[in-house]
Amino acid sequence: MSLVAICIVLGVLVALMIKAKAIRAWGALLRIAFGVTLAASPMGQYLSAALHAVGTWAMTQLRAV
Repeated sequence: MSLVAICIVLGVLVALMIKAKAIRAWGALLRIAFGVTLAASPMGQYLSAALHAVGTWAMTQLRAV
């Protein structure tokens, strides 16, 4: 999935959460800012690799079922 598609999906998810009153707009903006800051930090590549490893493991477990 491309980066643009991921951004669109996450944007729609945040918009739905705001509309459903599951999260306030300022809370969503704060979380988005934290995520962007974390991804841009030197730790971002290691976090991405760890999430990829967890996702790969989870997909392997689901396929085994």
